[in-house]
Amino acid sequence: MKRLEYNKVTVYDKTFKSTLTQGELMLGQDKGIIQFLCPCGCGKEIYLTSKEWCNVQGKNWQIVLKDGKVTLWPSVNATGFPCKSHFWIRDNKVVWV
Repeated sequence: MKRLEYNKVTVYDKTFKSTLTQGELMLGQDKGIIQFLCPCGCGKEIYLTSKEWCNVQGKNWQIVLKDGKVTLWPSVNATGFPCKSHFWIRDNKVVWV
């Protein structure tokens, strides 16, 4: 798969954006929530949290915002989507597994 980059990072305070565009990362002000469209282009929305109380498949994601760039780990494995995308986000860039 080709290497993609998220070109827009938006930090929100209380409300989620109802419609996302491809290439946009929405990050909660406390950096505990991230929302974005699957980078494969399938259009599925991905919503992750680093909060301990919302543990998805045994994972608590780490979300770091530094110099306007987002890094997210561990990897996102979208097994519930038809595309089965598996990737990391490092400095806004998608790194496919």
